Amino acid sequence: QDICSNHEECESRCDQIQLKKGFVAKEPVKGHMMNVVRGLKLYEGIFNEAELSKLRDFVNELQVAGRNGELSGDTFILYNQQMKGNKRELIQLGVPIFRKVQYDETPEKDCIEPIPALIEGVIRHLIQWHLIPETRRPNSCIINFFDEGEYSQPFLKPPHLEQPLSTLTLSDSTMAFGRILVSDGEGNYKGTLMLSLKQGSLLVMRGNSSDTARHAMCASPNKRISITFFKVRSDVDESESESNHPMMLWQPYGNTVHAPYETVNGGEAMNLFPRWSFLSAPLVMVATAPAISPAVGPQRIPPCGGTGVFLPWAIGSRRHVKHLPPRAQKGRLLALPPPAA
Repeated sequence: QDICSNHEECESRCDQIQLKKGFVAKEPVKGHMMNVVRGLKLYEGIFNEAELSKLRDFVNELQVAGRNGELSGDTFILYNQQMKGNKRELIQLGVPIFRKVQYDETPEKDCIEPIPALIEGVIRHLIQWHLIPETRRPNSCIINFFDEGEYSQPFLKPPHLEQPLSTLTLSDSTMAFGRILVSDGEGNYKGTLMLSLKQGSLLVMRGNSSDTARHAMCASPNKRISITFFKVRSDVDESESESNHPMMLWQPYGNTVHAPYETVNGGEAMNLFPRWSFLSAPLVMVATAPAISPAVGPQRIPPCGGTGVFLPWAIGSRRHVKHLPPRAQKGRLLALPPPAA
């Protein structure tokens, strides 16, 4: 099964694909204004309506199979079932991104369905049309399903995924981009860049748009489906991955923290931020040192229609830091020995 029914027409389609680039969204980063979406490209007119319809029908069949328990292991994930607006269903294929947190000592082997031939055909055509490079051929993909009014949490590429990230939207959607995203708690995000995406649009995120800016799917009165393609690094250094703690899946909790899924390759289990309303200053969510849990515990704050602010989590520098002796440290005064009597 292939996404394309006319290969000769596909070969010439590259000239018909529309490219939009040069997006600008400047935000302060380390004291300097930076274009946090540099490297972002938007492609339109990639697949025709018949091909998109075939792809939608196929992923809808996968969703039904997942609900019926017909997909192996953690291929189908349903979370936030009781949380209005934040209930989500996703299907992961290929190299797993998420897995269940193990509370006992018994290791569980990851069992995920491989990428089906139809979606492999999509990847093959994206490479054929030079939209993503062959050297970064995706080995994993996530299919996200959004019902009416549902939305995603802000996402920032974790270190164990390579660039680029590519998202194909199968429905008209709105996405927010920015190092800082502001939300009203109902999924109406505001970022320095807001994009209205047509069905069949492909977002390719490289550079700052992948490593610096977060992106989120905004709430909508319509159902939406998106497919995101990743290349999971196979040479992740264990100690490096432990220190970076990629943040990917946000989970709900009430009075106790419960995180049923964690990321693979040394990722940290994701906890959930409850809904917030604030009277004055907005909440700033920051994940910094690895020893500190990224989850902010629930607090009793009366709803006042405030704002949540999401900041990107910190990634430690990979450069080796030379620790100079005290006498060589700039600006440090050393105590002199007392004069001889």
